[in-house]
Amino acid sequence: MNVELIKPYGFCTGALKAIDLVKKVRKDNPDNNIILFGPILHNENINELMNNLKIKVLDLPYEAYSDVIDTLSIDDIVILPAHGHDNYLEEKLLRKGILYVDATCPIIKKIHDLILIDYADRDIIYIGKKSHIEAITTTSLKENIFLFDINYHTDLTQYHISKPIILYQTTLTKYDVKDSIKIIKKIFPDAQEGKTLCRQCTIRQNNLIKSLDDNVFVIVVGSKNSSNTISLLNIYYKTTKNENIMLVNSLDEVKKMNFNKNYKYIITSGTSTPNSIVESIYKYIRSL
Repeated sequence: MNVELIKPYGFCTGALKAIDLVKKVRKDNPDNNIILFGPILHNENINELMNNLKIKVLDLPYEAYSDVIDTLSIDDIVILPAHGHDNYLEEKLLRKGILYVDATCPIIKKIHDLILIDYADRDIIYIGKKSHIEAITTTSLKENIFLFDINYHTDLTQYHISKPIILYQTTLTKYDVKDSIKIIKKIFPDAQEGKTLCRQCTIRQNNLIKSLDDNVFVIVVGSKNSSNTISLLNIYYKTTKNENIMLVNSLDEVKKMNFNKNYKYIITSGTSTPNSIVESIYKYIRSL
């Protein structure tokens, strides 16, 4: 079967560091209760890995994690996942004397530093998805951050905003950002743009676009809960009228597919997808 694996694939550097950090915490603390305040990454295969490591993964409304801290004992260890967090959680954990480990993605951490230090006195319009944890944690950093939801096009005229900086969720597509900025600048023509898309996500989106033609069938490997994975689907539909694409998250799903030798199969993946899953799918299709 004619198949191509688009590189890079599998974990990005930030995702790999987060997973390695969790493994190290378990290795160094074999008998402690370890609690993740949300999925470390948005992928069901990683949740299974956490279960094998005997790490409890909470998946609660974000505001509930503060109350969870009140239920913890001094020997428990908390891991704050890759998508960022409100500094209040750190402060409360410190007050309680509970050990915590910060696995925040370096790119998200850099954006948070920009907001709290470089843009401390500036109003910020943040483009993102209201329900996504990265958007939730980022917009909670200070009062004068105003979310522009890409799905609902928030009415920003209801707020008093002056000379804003525009930032955006790292996992969006360039089309999401471009369309949103166009709307925002009609209201705030003096708004300045700070570029905060994840370079790794953008590279994968661009490489997918370059690979497309009418004889290509795209297999996107990743979770439906992963924003950067869904962005690969969105970029496909933005750049072609075809519907030769499928989202899968395991080899078992691929084995149920009907393959057509008239197509060239292109495999791409989200940055939260384990390399081993992508490689097993590539080897299987190549063997057909």
